[in-house]
Amino acid sequence: MDLPEEFNEDVHVMKQILNNIKSAAGKLEIKNKDDRKPVSVNKRVLNSPEFKELWERVKFKTTIAKDFDSNRLVKEYIKE
Repeated sequence: MDLPEEFNEDVHVMKQILNNIKSAAGKLEIKNKDDRKPVSVNKRVLNSPEFKELWERVKFKTTIAKDFDSNRLVKEYIKE
């Protein structure tokens, strides 16, 4: 978590801020973004009838988002 310099200087203040954020978030687990690991898709599960049935029930309640660099996308498209 990035905080202004004035808060980073005092470890006790930093701990209090983090504790307050964790308390406010409840049981929400806060993870370090840098610790992300790629996840492989299990095609057997993805293509199973059970998953397809589940997907039919939740697909209208689900939003999928993907971050991408639109300038890079345009440049790659032009190049192709």
